[in-house]
Order: sequence, then structure tokens, then C-alpha cells
Amino acid sequence: MAASTPDMGASAKSAFTRTASGLVREMSIWDTALFGLLSTGGVYSFVYLYPFPQAFSPGVSVPWVILLTLALGVIVYFAYAGLGSAMPRAGGDYVYETRTINRVIGFSIPWGSNIIFWLVFPATGAYVINSLGLQPIFSAFGLESWASWLATPTGGFLFALLVILVEWYLATGGLRVFRRAQRYFMVPCYVIGGGTILAVFLFKWGINFEQAFNSYNAAYDVTYAGVKEAAAQAGYVATGFNLKNTLIWIVVLAGTIPFSMFAAQGMLGEVKDASNFGRLFRAFLLPGAVMGIGMLLIPWLLLQRVASVEFLNQFATAYVNGTVTVPYSPNINIYVQMLAPSKWIVLLVSIGFIGGGFGISSTVIMNSARVLMAMSLDGLLPAFLNKVSAKLFTPVRALTIYMCVSIPIAAWFNYGNQTVVLAILAGGMVSATLVVGFSCLGSALFPFTAPEIYEGAPVRHMTLGRIPIITLFGGAGAACIAVLIFWAITESALGLTTTAGRVALIGAYGSGFVIYYLWGWYERSRGVDTSLTTKEVPPE
Repeated sequence: MAASTPDMGASAKSAFTRTASGLVREMSIWDTALFGLLSTGGVYSFVYLYPFPQAFSPGVSVPWVILLTLALGVIVYFAYAGLGSAMPRAGGDYVYETRTINRVIGFSIPWGSNIIFWLVFPATGAYVINSLGLQPIFSAFGLESWASWLATPTGGFLFALLVILVEWYLATGGLRVFRRAQRYFMVPCYVIGGGTILAVFLFKWGINFEQAFNSYNAAYDVTYAGVKEAAAQAGYVATGFNLKNTLIWIVVLAGTIPFSMFAAQGMLGEVKDASNFGRLFRAFLLPGAVMGIGMLLIPWLLLQRVASVEFLNQFATAYVNGTVTVPYSPNINIYVQMLAPSKWIVLLVSIGFIGGGFGISSTVIMNSARVLMAMSLDGLLPAFLNKVSAKLFTPVRALTIYMCVSIPIAAWFNYGNQTVVLAILAGGMVSATLVVGFSCLGSALFPFTAPEIYEGAPVRHMTLGRIPIITLFGGAGAACIAVLIFWAITESALGLTTTAGRVALIGAYGSGFVIYYLWGWYERSRGVDTSLTTKEVPPE
């Protein structure tokens, strides 16, 4: 039920009061599952699986990376379904962590992860649509001038600006507008792109891959045999399975498959039946399984069957080390084109990347605005951020401000120092994993640090002996992610051991602590006691 929100800045108060958010529960559980599928990025996630893991981490097994990440995802889905069904309101990680850990961590970690790092995702989504979607389509259909212009910094920025405006419209137009786009555009794009990849690999099962590779690369003077020689020049040595080199790449993929629970990050105040643990868990698990098994694992196994693991590793090593030069990144969409060199195949696969770009950036934008709104509702940010349109039932102000800030980020993304840009992108993936780790920790502590809320939670009856099941799942998730984060900041292959990467992490999370204490000091000077805001979860 919609209700107006009070202006917390109108007068000084000694105690905090709060009414309903103004959001309306318009999303069904099915909508929630589709939202989660969009949040995984679809076929876009292949860019994290090849060619860099093979070049930097000899012995990495992509199938095991996928399967182990999905296993971690199941733990995450349980933890978030437990927290979300107990606290089904806007704000996600911010709400869970402030109520189960403490206010400082609960504000600063989501601030760095869900707000600061995610500002780059509108530009990232536009980049995916542009470089992996439109440019290949234009090139395949002979529109090289358009493809070349989109590849320039100016073309990239102007296109990103257009995408940001479209996403702003989808996000502020109300959930009805977004749900239509989700059902009839973005998800169908996933199906078309992923289905085409599967179909090509299945129908080309017995193809002579060496011949197909040589034919596709004849114009670049690159051959199958030449790639093997180039890999040897780059120092490639055949390596058996390496467990650690496999595990460290879960850090990156953990920002995709487990994120099919992404509605729990901020949208549960708008989901029907969000207090039903079982339905919520299934809404997270189904898209995670579709993504991990149907859109990543099976296509990859088919690619390995067609091209061989050895050659995939050799091409990755030669390409990344510069001993072979081709005008494309050797990813799964390129292998599809080698097997089926048709402009129509290019079109269909590229549609999948277009859907992935829109999906991952749109869901981030919508969630970030809800996190800002929740922080504001609790008095930890200015009150104007929590205003919800009485007509559209969306936090239009928070969305608009967030999108406006993302525009200069998009300009920097296209014109700025690319070393720093890559560091921010790597930090964004790792920060997504970090915030999930803290929420898993919060779920482990939930029965003990928030007993009043836990007593009303659907998971309260789930125990193993006297131990709450959510404590076991949350503790396991937090422990796994702690190891992954350690590797993320110590393994050079993951891109965060550079000065730029570490400065980005310190700056993002440090700004959260600074804002928390400065705003708290300002509110106390006005007589507002914000310490009361996180001691209970008001009903929606």
C-alpha cells in the first residue's frame, strides 16, 4: 500500500520516526526470477571465462569454475532468502547488514559496493551493447563506418549517454514499464543469443575445426598451426588441472551466477510473497541454475569438444601475450562465427550480448537507487533521496541523481586512462562479491544479534540440532568469500594488486565511513538521534 514519506529534515527530532516507503508490491515471484536472470549478465559472462583465465592461470578448469561458483550460489541463495523473507523491504544488503552486524559496516560496505563501484555499470552495460552487440552486427552487414565510429571514444560516449537515458526511462517509468521490457525484450534476447550458441555447437559437432579456424582467419594471416607456434613463443606449456588457479577465478564469476538473488539486494519491498522463504529461494535458484548450467557450462563443454581444451589454452596464451594478433577478442561468440560464418548467426548471438548489457546495467541502476532510498529512510542520508513518486511508485529522485552522476563516469570510461578504468572494473566485480560476503556473515549472526527479528523469520524453525541452519549456510558463505577476497587482493592475475586497484578499493569504502560519520555528526547537531534507526525493521 502506497504511503507518503515524512521529510526527516523538516525539523530537528530527538527520536526517529518512519512510515511506509511509498513503494508498491508489483513484482511477482516469476518477475523476481527473471530479474535475477538479467542480473547475471547472460552470455556476457563468457568474457570472464576466456581468454584471460587461461593465459594468466595455467591449469584453470572452466567447467569447475562454473560448477563451484554455482555451489557457492546455492549457499548465497539460502542466506539471502532467509534474510529477505525476514526483512522484505527495500535496501537489501544495507538493511541486512545494519540489522545483523552493525550500523557502520552496514552503511559503509554497501555504500562502497552498491553505490560507488556500481556507478560504472551503466557505462559498462553500454560498452557491452556497443562492442559485443552493435559493432559485430554492423560489421557483418557491411556497415563498417558505423562500427568504426562506435569504436571511437566519442562514439562510445554518445552511445553510452543514449543507453543511460533509455535505462533512466525504464527505471523511472514504474515497474510495469520495466517488467514489460524485461519479459518482452531483455529475457528474449538472452534466449535468442544463448539458444543460437547452443544450436551452432550441436549442429557443428563433427566439423573439422582446424579448417574452420583457418578459413575464418585467412584474412589476418593467422593459422591453426601458427597459433600453436605463437603459444610456444609466449612460453605456453601444457599443464594439468591446477586447483588453486581454478579456485581464484571464482572470485570474478561470483559476481554473476550468485547474483540471480539480486532482487534481494534492494527490490524486495516491491515483491509479492517476499516473506515466503521457499518461494524466494526457488526464485533465486532457478535463474542461477539456468545461467550456470544452461548458458555457461553446457556451451563451454560443447566448445571444448569442438575446439579442444589444448587449442583454446594455446590461442588464449598467444593472444594475451601478443604473439598472435587478430582484430577481435577470441571469445565464445568468435568461435561460433568460425563454426558458422553467417551474418545472421552474428546477428542472433549479438542480440544475446545486447540483452546482457541492458540486463546487468538496468538491474544495478534500480537496486542502487533503492539502497540510497533505504539509507535515506533511516536518516543516514538526506531526506530528499527517499521520495517516491505517488504516480509511478518509484524513487525517481534517487534514480535521477544516480543516473546523472553516471554520465561523467561514462565519459571517463571512454576518454580516461584505461589502466585505471580496468582497475575500477576489476574492483567492481570483487566489491560485488565482498558485499555478499558481509551479508552472509550477517545471516550467520542473525539469530544472535537480531533475535527479535529472527523470532518472526520463516527460517527460525530450520535447525540442525540446536544450531540454526541459516547460521551454517551464512558461515560457510562468509568463509568461502573471505578466502576469495584474499586471493582477489593478492593474486596479480585478477588485476587488483596494482596501485590503481587498491586505491580504488580504499577510496570507495573509505568514503562510506567518512560520509557515515560526517552525516551522523550533522544530524546530532540538529538534535536527531539516528542511532535508533537500525534497532528495528518497520513493516512495509
